[in-house]
Amino acid sequence: MNKKIIKMFMGVLLIANILVPGYALDKSKNNIDQLQIDKFTGWYFDKEKGVNEYYKDGNIISNGWFQINEKWYYFKTDGAMATGWLNLNNNWYYLNKNGTLQTGWLQDSVGKWYYLNSDGTMMHDATTPDGYKIGSDGVWIK
Repeated sequence: MNKKIIKMFMGVLLIANILVPGYALDKSKNNIDQLQIDKFTGWYFDKEKGVNEYYKDGNIISNGWFQINEKWYYFKTDGAMATGWLNLNNNWYYLNKNGTLQTGWLQDSVGKWYYLNSDGTMMHDATTPDGYKIGSDGVWIK
């Protein structure tokens, strides 16, 4: 009887490993068969590269924007999640330490304020919706 309960519990843990969003897969362990890895959707921290990656149906997301749980992330060509300032097609974006695209007001580590439009692009040479002037470098002109 106890062996049956343990097997059921291990099965639940295995399913949780595959289906729970935000649960990281450890590809270095051989306790999950290849079929389950091929279906994996979720975050994975690559210890060798030191980066976060995201998999959907067993495929790494790379080279572009991807929405996860109503938040936008950018993944580089190697699949690494981008953080910090990102320049794409002459537009600047800011992704926080968790990789989430930021919008609205942003203060940097030295106290400068930037305004990021609703699509995440940094505003420059313009006036914000709340009436503040933004310079060519994207910084609020006090």
